[in-house]
Amino acid sequence: MRPEIVVGAGICAVLVMIMLARGSWMREAPEGLERAEVDVNGFYITLTSGCSRLFIAVTPWQLEPIEQALHGATGQRPGTHDVLVDAVAGLGGNVTMAVVSSEEQGTYYARLIITGGRRVVDLDAIPSDAIAVAVLAGAPVYVSRDVLKNAADICAGKAA
Repeated sequence: MRPEIVVGAGICAVLVMIMLARGSWMREAPEGLERAEVDVNGFYITLTSGCSRLFIAVTPWQLEPIEQALHGATGQRPGTHDVLVDAVAGLGGNVTMAVVSSEEQGTYYARLIITGGRRVVDLDAIPSDAIAVAVLAGAPVYVSRDVLKNAADICAGKAA
């Protein structure tokens, strides 16, 4: 049974389909992507992969759900991101990954990948939303190697 793309035909969905078909899903990073650790710092989401650190400026309202998810905090009522994660799970799907896929003139773009059975849903998303949903769902966050080319080098000047 081959996976099919339900929404979107982005490269992220295609990579997930290939990995699902090969049975290599979650054992390796999709081609062209690097797994990133998520943190928050002031008014920035920081994504760190190896010696590269990407800073994405956000508003306090965009930062709050990510910070809560990272620290396991919950509000009195479910937020929008909580509802989306619960809806995906309730329909038998999984939030598979968030990908910061590109950057144009200082604006970052992201994809949110959801799988269910043999279907892959590739959604265009604001990076802060994609990251918040992935962190809440316990899914990995990836950054395109092309985007990381412009990231800060946090290893510069350190002894090897």
